[in-house]
Amino acid sequence: MTPADVADFLALVDSFVTGVDQSKMIAQEIEGLVLECFSDRPWFDEVSLALAQFAPGGGSHFYDEVALAYELKRAAATLQAERLAP
Repeated sequence: MTPADVADFLALVDSFVTGVDQSKMIAQEIEGLVLECFSDRPWFDEVSLALAQFAPGGGSHFYDEVALAYELKRAAATLQAERLAP
Protein backbone atom coordinates (compact mmCIF):
# COMPACT_ATOMS: atom_id res chain seq x y z
CA MET A 1 0.00 0.00 0.00
CA THR A 2 1.50 3.27 -1.13
CA PRO A 3 0.39 6.84 -0.41
CA ALA A 4 -0.90 6.96 -4.00
CA ASP A 5 -3.05 3.85 -3.35
CA VAL A 6 -4.54 5.52 -0.29
CA ALA A 7 -5.19 8.74 -2.21
CA ASP A 8 -6.84 6.82 -5.05
CA PHE A 9 -9.01 4.86 -2.62
CA LEU A 10 -10.09 7.98 -0.75
CA ALA A 11 -10.93 9.80 -3.98
CA LEU A 12 -13.01 6.91 -5.30
CA VAL A 13 -14.79 6.48 -1.97
CA ASP A 14 -15.52 10.21 -1.81
CA SER A 15 -17.05 10.07 -5.27
CA PHE A 16 -19.26 7.15 -4.23
CA VAL A 17 -20.39 8.38 -0.80
CA THR A 18 -21.16 11.90 -2.00
CA GLY A 19 -23.32 10.50 -4.78
CA VAL A 20 -21.21 11.78 -7.68
CA ASP A 21 -20.91 8.22 -8.99
CA GLN A 22 -22.64 5.26 -7.36
CA SER A 23 -22.42 2.93 -10.32
CA LYS A 24 -21.47 -0.73 -10.33
CA MET A 25 -18.41 0.32 -12.37
CA ILE A 26 -16.94 2.52 -9.63
CA ALA A 27 -17.73 -0.14 -7.04
CA GLN A 28 -15.75 -2.62 -9.14
CA GLU A 29 -12.86 -0.16 -9.39
CA ILE A 30 -12.86 0.29 -5.62
CA GLU A 31 -13.07 -3.48 -5.16
CA GLY A 32 -10.04 -4.06 -7.39
CA LEU A 33 -8.02 -1.51 -5.44
CA VAL A 34 -9.10 -3.00 -2.10
CA LEU A 35 -8.18 -6.54 -3.19
CA GLU A 36 -4.83 -5.45 -4.60
CA CYS A 37 -3.67 -2.99 -1.94
CA PHE A 38 -5.60 -3.30 1.31
CA SER A 39 -5.91 -7.00 2.12
CA ASP A 40 -3.97 -6.47 5.35
CA ARG A 41 -6.38 -3.85 6.73
CA PRO A 42 -8.71 -4.78 9.60
CA TRP A 43 -11.74 -3.62 7.59
CA PHE A 44 -10.86 -5.68 4.50
CA ASP A 45 -13.39 -8.50 5.04
CA GLU A 46 -16.38 -6.22 5.64
CA VAL A 47 -15.60 -3.88 2.75
CA SER A 48 -14.70 -6.58 0.24
CA LEU A 49 -17.93 -8.44 1.09
CA ALA A 50 -20.00 -5.27 0.71
CA LEU A 51 -18.35 -4.48 -2.63
CA ALA A 52 -18.81 -8.03 -3.92
CA GLN A 53 -22.49 -7.98 -2.95
CA PHE A 54 -23.25 -4.46 -4.16
CA ALA A 55 -26.11 -3.96 -6.60
CA PRO A 56 -27.52 -0.52 -7.36
CA GLY A 57 -30.93 -0.44 -5.73
CA GLY A 58 -30.03 -3.35 -3.46
CA GLY A 59 -32.26 -6.32 -2.96
CA SER A 60 -32.77 -9.02 -0.38
CA HIS A 61 -29.25 -10.44 -0.73
CA PHE A 62 -27.37 -7.35 -1.88
CA TYR A 63 -25.89 -4.15 -0.48
CA ASP A 64 -27.51 -0.98 -1.81
CA GLU A 65 -25.85 2.43 -2.19
CA VAL A 66 -26.55 3.45 1.42
CA ALA A 67 -25.20 0.24 2.94
CA LEU A 68 -22.08 0.27 0.77
CA ALA A 69 -21.45 3.96 1.47
CA TYR A 70 -21.60 3.19 5.20
CA GLU A 71 -18.91 0.50 4.91
CA LEU A 72 -16.75 2.65 2.65
CA LYS A 73 -16.97 5.64 5.01
CA ARG A 74 -15.81 3.48 7.92
CA ALA A 75 -12.83 2.21 5.94
CA ALA A 76 -11.93 5.70 4.71
CA ALA A 77 -12.09 7.10 8.24
CA THR A 78 -9.74 4.37 9.46
CA LEU A 79 -7.27 5.08 6.65
CA GLN A 80 -7.45 8.83 7.33
CA ALA A 81 -6.72 8.23 11.03
CA GLU A 82 -3.76 6.01 10.14
CA ARG A 83 -2.37 8.71 7.85
CA LEU A 84 -2.58 11.31 10.60
CA ALA A 85 -1.10 9.13 13.33
CA PRO A 86 2.54 9.83 14.17
